[in-house]
Amino acid sequence: MTKAKLPIAILIAATIAGAFVLLRPPTRTIAQDVVHSLNPEFMDAGNLVKPIVKEMRKLSDGTEVECYVITCGTVPPEHQVGPWVPKHVDDGKDKGGIWIKGGHVYDVDGKFVAHLDELYDDPEWNLVRE
Repeated sequence: MTKAKLPIAILIAATIAGAFVLLRPPTRTIAQDVVHSLNPEFMDAGNLVKPIVKEMRKLSDGTEVECYVITCGTVPPEHQVGPWVPKHVDDGKDKGGIWIKGGHVYDVDGKFVAHLDELYDDPEWNLVRE
C-alpha cells in the first residue's frame, strides 16, 4: 500500500470502528445490593402447598443468592379453569378459550377448531373427525 492510501485506509477503519461503537446497544449497570422483599399476604394462602421460605440458590453464573421458594398447587382454588377446547363442532365460544395468532385473538368455538387447517393453510391442522 502506498503512503497516500495509508491515511485513507486508517480513516476508513476508524470510521467503521466508530460506527460499531455508536450502534452498540447501551449497557446498563444494575446495583448488586438491590433487595426486593415479598409480602406473603399477596399470595393466595389457599393455593400454597408449603409455607413460603427463603433459600440460598446458585445462579447459572455461579453467584449465590437468597431466593424465595413458593410452592403452589396447579389448580387455583378461587376460580374454575377451562374449558379450553370444545368437544363438538356445534359448541359455542362458552365451551372453549381463546387462540392468539398474528396479533389477533380468536374465540375457540367448534367452528374455529373445525377450520384451523384453513387458518394455518396446513391440512395437518384438521382436528375434526369426518
